Amino acid sequence: MAYLNEKVSYLKGLSAGLGISDETAEGKLLNAIIEVMQEISDEVEVVTGAQDELAEEVAGLIEEVYAEDDFDDDDDDYFEVKCENCGNIIAITNDMFEGDEKIVCPTCGEPIEIDFCCDCDGEDCENCGE
Repeated sequence: MAYLNEKVSYLKGLSAGLGISDETAEGKLLNAIIEVMQEISDEVEVVTGAQDELAEEVAGLIEEVYAEDDFDDDDDDYFEVKCENCGNIIAITNDMFEGDEKIVCPTCGEPIEIDFCCDCDGEDCENCGE
């Protein structure tokens, strides 16, 4: 956003070069407008910097959450379940079953019902009807 500061600086220089002074009502108005534009430009620069920092943080969090090491498709360390309430697909790991706590959908907060009838992986199974 440095170009905004450059444009405001240009306007300040143009105003001085044209001899616009605070002695006239129009001069006071134009110089006040230029000062407000400078303040806006400074604030836009601050907000843009903060936005860039947040974007980097979000990118880092996305990498951390979706790291390939977390859920490797070649391993049977997890399986996916669809929440009956909201339709969200949830990755369930085997160690989530070790405690007595219910598995809850992180999107809607409703408990996830999981029915284990057999170990067929859903491939032409007569026991579970898939």
